[in-house]
Amino acid sequence: MFSFVLFVFCFFPIDLPPPEKPSLIVEESTSTSIAIRLVVTTTSKYITAYQVGVQMTNAMSRRSAPAFLHHRDNPSAYIAAELPVGLPETFVVGDNKEYGGYLNAPLQEGAVYEIYVGAVSRINETEANVVWNEDPFSVEVDGDYAPQGSPDTTGIAVGVSLSLFLVVVLILLAEVYRRRRKQHLGKENGFSMSSKQHINPSVEGPSDKELIASVSVPMTTEIEEGKPEQKLPSKKKKPVFKPSEPVPMSDLADYIKRNKSSQSGFQHDYESLPDEPIHPWTVAEKEENKKKITTLTSLPMTILV
Repeated sequence: MFSFVLFVFCFFPIDLPPPEKPSLIVEESTSTSIAIRLVVTTTSKYITAYQVGVQMTNAMSRRSAPAFLHHRDNPSAYIAAELPVGLPETFVVGDNKEYGGYLNAPLQEGAVYEIYVGAVSRINETEANVVWNEDPFSVEVDGDYAPQGSPDTTGIAVGVSLSLFLVVVLILLAEVYRRRRKQHLGKENGFSMSSKQHINPSVEGPSDKELIASVSVPMTTEIEEGKPEQKLPSKKKKPVFKPSEPVPMSDLADYIKRNKSSQSGFQHDYESLPDEPIHPWTVAEKEENKKKITTLTSLPMTILV
């Protein structure tokens, strides 16, 4: 039991410091009571006691500390205890005991309460001034209390899991895109290096050096499933063009006969003709000369002498 010493003053002080906000003690709270920690850092010689006020928040909207009465007069906003100046470190709201003539009634399970602590300055046994803390302690009485100030790790864990999942999905999508792009570029190029090695069948009984020299890795088209491998046709090398020397009239008949039957004759000269002009067309492309040209398939070359 708490003991009281009554101090009497002849006027109410105007600078009474309000108590600090109480804090929850989780391990000592139940489904019908709330254990709180009381802290007083500022004091005054005019403070004669401390009161604990309890308000059920679903009974009225809170604007400021209500006018607390006895529990029997107002169960929704009442004084649960009046404690001496030497406050205990802890106090259990709702332990169904009396403190200083006030009933500390059990709390209703599932209800939300706001708990105030007030500094009392008493002039006499019937007149007193109470200064309540402006920021009450709010709690829902359900028997399952999270420590105050501890973060909700559920939301953090969900956020981290979603972030990791998105990172994995992005990595997989990037890999799929890279592989498809590589395949697409390979099809556009139209060929790939074949892993097969072909040995020249015309060489019989080759030595090691001859075998190595006869091995080649040809460029082949990419083999589609179910289709035979096809080789790219080899492109014949174009002969180098070399203008012929003038032929005397006396040798013309022999020259024609010799070049008609020779592989390096007229056929060779025809195949070695260049695809591009060997002289410029600058004069023929002038506007004043275009009307003089009788054919549209060829242009006269400009030969500088």
